[in-house]
Amino acid sequence: MSSTILPLIKESIKGLAVPLEAEFSEISPKSIATRAGIIGWYTIGMVGVEYLFIGIIGGIVIVVEERERKTLKRLLAAPITPWDLLIGGTLSGLFSELLSTVTCIAFGTLVLGGRICWNPLNPSHWLLVYIMLLVALMTIGIGLILSIGAKTVKSANILASMVTFPLMFLAGIIIPKWILPNYMRIIADTFPVTVGLDLVRQIAVFNKPVEALALQTVYLTLTTIAIYVAGAYVYKHRLNKFIEE
Repeated sequence: MSSTILPLIKESIKGLAVPLEAEFSEISPKSIATRAGIIGWYTIGMVGVEYLFIGIIGGIVIVVEERERKTLKRLLAAPITPWDLLIGGTLSGLFSELLSTVTCIAFGTLVLGGRICWNPLNPSHWLLVYIMLLVALMTIGIGLILSIGAKTVKSANILASMVTFPLMFLAGIIIPKWILPNYMRIIADTFPVTVGLDLVRQIAVFNKPVEALALQTVYLTLTTIAIYVAGAYVYKHRLNKFIEE
């Protein structure tokens, strides 16, 4: 018994006599720990908010607006197809989102001093353009799906606000995910728009290599395709219903 205990006591005393040397250091990413990094993070969040509003409202009103103006049947009587109308509405929404992106980033970086890195000579940074395009297309697809619940432009705006405002906070777009309760982080971790914005932040703010983000990029690509295709199906269904009225 004593032969077992004595060595343990000796080791304990040795640990007290020669304690371990521990060093403490900051582990917060330098890019976000600074004022410029924080502003850059929130600037991208505001771009996401703009995308939600512009994309969702734009997707909802592609058909509803023309129906309310009573120009839908005249448009379809012209030598254009329903898909031409969808492509035109989508391109219009993408252009509006592009303008909002330029405006938000210019204000966040040039006026507020935020840090957002994008080097056109760096091939990996062109992935940012692809990701933002997917996020923009995703929000339009969500709007197309939600159009099933709107009959007028006014109801479309109300519906878009009812969806967009909660998502701003619950999906980690404008509030960091680590602040949210655990059960809410599930939404933030899976909502494709948030995934896309996080990818942009990882590259443009945290300067993370794109190779480490391949899985999230594939997830964003697949979900964007699925949601936009589903939105196109809803659009075609709504269009046929309006024509029959």
